[in-house]
Amino acid sequence: MKRLALFLITILCFGCGDDDGTNPTPPVPGNAACFEAGADCEIQPLAVGNTWTYEYRLYNLDDSLISVDTSDMQIVRDTVIGSETWYLDPPAKYINRDDGLWAGEINYGEAKGIYLYPGQPGDTFYCNVCSYPKDLLSISDTVTIGLGTYLCYKYRAQSPTLEWGYTYVAPGVGRVLYEMYFNGDETTGYLQYKETLIGLTLE
Repeated sequence: MKRLALFLITILCFGCGDDDGTNPTPPVPGNAACFEAGADCEIQPLAVGNTWTYEYRLYNLDDSLISVDTSDMQIVRDTVIGSETWYLDPPAKYINRDDGLWAGEINYGEAKGIYLYPGQPGDTFYCNVCSYPKDLLSISDTVTIGLGTYLCYKYRAQSPTLEWGYTYVAPGVGRVLYEMYFNGDETTGYLQYKETLIGLTLE
C-alpha cells in the first residue's frame, strides 16, 4: 500500500514563495496528468484498498458551526457481477463505465449514474441516486484543500427542498469537496453542509 507522498510535498511547498514581493508560482495540480492528451484516468479511481477520508461540517444559517465529524470510504474487495467487475464499500458497490461513475447497493442489481465523465460544461444528466438532475458546470475548476490543489469537474444539483449542492470531483483522485447551500445557490444561499477530503490512499 503506497501513500501519495506527492500531496504532502505539495502542502510543504505552499509556503515557499519568493521574498522579493513577486507572486509565487501557482502549485501544479496533483492530477494535472489526467488532463493531458491521451490520459486514461477514472473520475473515481477504483481498486481494492483505495480509501478516502472526509471531514463533515454542519452549519447554522448564521454560519456558526454545529458539528464536525469524519468518515472513510474504503474499497474492501471486488466482485464480478455479470461481466463487470464491481468495487465494494459495503453496503455500496461502484463501477466506472464509459460515461462515468455508477453505484448501487450490493444486494440489488440496479445501478445508477453518479458522475458524468467525460463531459462538457452545460451537459445535464439525471442522477438517480440523488433523485434529481445534475448539471456539469465546469471540467477544469481549480480546488485547493489541505491535501493539495486539483483540477475538478464541478457538478450542480438542486433538490425539491430548495437545497443546492456543488460537487467537485478530481479525475484520478475522486470527490474532493462537496458543499450544500440552503434557500439559494452558492451566491445567494446559506452554506449548510460541507464535505472535504482530508485523507487519501490510492493503490
